[in-house]
Amino acid sequence: MAKVIEISNPFEPWKDTYTTEFKQRITIRTYLRRRHGPDFREFEKPTIILVNGKGIERKKWDTLVLKKHDVVNVITLRVGLPILIVILIVMVLVSVVIALKAQKKPNMANVTGANGNLPAADPVYSLKGQSNQTKLGAPIEVPYGLVRMYPSYAAAPYTTYKNNDQWVYQLFCLGQGQFDIATINIENTPISSYTDVQYEVTGPGGLVTLFPNNVITSVSVSSIELLGPNQGGYAWSGPFVVCGVGQRTTSIECDINFPNGLYLANNDGSLSTFQVTAHFQAQQIDDTGAPIGSWFDITNLDITLATTTPQRFTLVSAVSSGRYQVRAERTNNRSSDTRISDQLMWEQLRAYLPTTTSFGNVTMLAVKARASNNLNGNSQNRINVIGTRMLQAWDKTSQTWLTAAPTRSIVWAFCDAFRATYGGQLADKYLDKDNLADLDVVFSDRGEYFDWIFDQRSTVWGIAQTMARVGRGIPMMNGSLITIIRDQPQSLPSAIFNQENMVKGSFKRQVKLATILDYDGVEVTYTDPSTYLPETVLCVVGSEHGYNPEPVTLEGCANRNIAWRYGMYYRRLALLATENIIFKTGMEGHIPSYGDLIGLNYDVPKWGQGGFVVSIASLVCTLSEPVTFVGGHTMYIGFRDRYGNTVGPFVATAGSDSKHVVLPGGTDTSALCFDDDKEGPLFLFGAGTPWVKTGRISLLAPGSDDTVEVTAVNYAGDVFADDGNNAPAIGNTSGNLGIVPNLPSVTGLKVLPATNQPGMVIAS
Repeated sequence: MAKVIEISNPFEPWKDTYTTEFKQRITIRTYLRRRHGPDFREFEKPTIILVNGKGIERKKWDTLVLKKHDVVNVITLRVGLPILIVILIVMVLVSVVIALKAQKKPNMANVTGANGNLPAADPVYSLKGQSNQTKLGAPIEVPYGLVRMYPSYAAAPYTTYKNNDQWVYQLFCLGQGQFDIATINIENTPISSYTDVQYEVTGPGGLVTLFPNNVITSVSVSSIELLGPNQGGYAWSGPFVVCGVGQRTTSIECDINFPNGLYLANNDGSLSTFQVTAHFQAQQIDDTGAPIGSWFDITNLDITLATTTPQRFTLVSAVSSGRYQVRAERTNNRSSDTRISDQLMWEQLRAYLPTTTSFGNVTMLAVKARASNNLNGNSQNRINVIGTRMLQAWDKTSQTWLTAAPTRSIVWAFCDAFRATYGGQLADKYLDKDNLADLDVVFSDRGEYFDWIFDQRSTVWGIAQTMARVGRGIPMMNGSLITIIRDQPQSLPSAIFNQENMVKGSFKRQVKLATILDYDGVEVTYTDPSTYLPETVLCVVGSEHGYNPEPVTLEGCANRNIAWRYGMYYRRLALLATENIIFKTGMEGHIPSYGDLIGLNYDVPKWGQGGFVVSIASLVCTLSEPVTFVGGHTMYIGFRDRYGNTVGPFVATAGSDSKHVVLPGGTDTSALCFDDDKEGPLFLFGAGTPWVKTGRISLLAPGSDDTVEVTAVNYAGDVFADDGNNAPAIGNTSGNLGIVPNLPSVTGLKVLPATNQPGMVIAS
């Protein structure tokens, strides 16, 4: 079915997104009228429509019929944006559309949420995923950081027989890019412990030389008994086509075996030899399957043995290059004597095609092993590799990308996701490289790394969200550059807002109140670094018990302390950051960015005092509004300078009246603007610490009338209180569980139907 995704804010495409799917074939115009009403003609705001990543002109809305699997994006653009930003928005969203095309659900969750909407990782870190699998049509894995990989098969494994031993040949793909490999294991045992195992690691663009890597095994031949001329149903077995349309081989192999040995048992218990003969023929065919040559012998089998041990042979035949079908026939009678064992089985048919010379920008692992008690069918698909992805890092000094090196960095994984051909395919100029390099130092100092394997189709933006979340960040477009904004302690507001620079009537305050259904903790799932399996840690604040914790999955985190600190931060955020402060302002709303701290004053909730500064003379400030000093408290005043930035705060003492305050000696006020043709400096005034109401910007929505709607969440510095602490040990909870009491005797229970909520009741 076709999928339509309408994005009203391209700066934060995970918000206010409408998604629908439909099975019938309709035009774009028909869809728009169903969605927006029968009188729909044009959008009120500038809007572009993409179908599978390509822009569609309006004249085609009436004629272009949407087909099954089409992905349509309806994107509302903001008025007044520079053309470079518009181009970048379209490029990022096109990459999202292309990656989204194979998904069942849209993947645009806000990174500040606990889990997002990323598809569950095919279970690289689950028991189900801890085996080698064939994933036809699936994406090539993209590992980052230090991971344990159970690589997928790059080709179907095949076997041959030599000296009655079975040899298995397996070719694996570790994933995109290059790796620094620490160990290669079969289950939990290093591969070097096996004497009859050879392996070869081939980096991007390399050639696999350990064994032929382009081998076709016929699915039609599997344990076929070759009957003797004296048996009913005797005939040629086959013919079976050995390679597909367009394929050509120069070598054909047939595996045969005697499952019960080959012998004549004498009356005295000794064994005598017995003989079996057969021949195998091939005929060249064209791509339609029609013969283009006569049958010819490729192998004549004549074996005489005296053994009760099962015997297995690989019969190798060289042929001229072509496509072939093969048949087999036993030429001597099958014995009916119970003392004779001469059953002959045709096990497999194989063709060797021209060797694949390069597999592209991936790392390959070739393994050749002899079957044994230690290495058998139960363990041969348990090959795993522990290694670290090698990525380029940006050097600020030389302004160049360094040679790829092993790294667990969140930042360089983030950059790779946007730069790579399997990712966003964006040019370097769209990355805020210098700022990201600085942030990499912060993440590294805090021990925050990203160790994860992406093995399902997802959006580039969704992957960037997953990466940034481990460092308590969010991907963001800062102007025309993609960067990461990290939530961290802040003290000085980057801008101040009071009633003088808020649009009248635009102020709103939303407060989330606690309910009895709220969670009482957070349970974070992370990857245990020793087992590479999921582990959980409980995060509770104060007297919380953790009976009903909110489940949070932190993909890419392989450190218990980091997971716990994130959970404590996330839990404190839910408890303390409970206010949304919304207002409109003028063009100065473009000065702060997402995540910045702003100072706020408004008279209704009694947040400090504010107004504008009339003049400053000899460190005496004349204010537009009267201010009140609070006894026993140090009073502070801060200003907005000519560039919209915050100056101060400074200790303020009372002046001659309530509209005058005195600044301390040496205060520099030269950045304040008192020009007649410009707005005067604003001020905020308050007592103690914090001296002013602060908020952290969570959304900036430019309007069509040169206004900006600002949404801020009240700033609570205590959310970072556990940044330097460590998690409780595994098996030890940090909750206040104590002794679980006996079940109480409940009396006076009342159950009433919930109003307007069918199926719900209120119990008290």
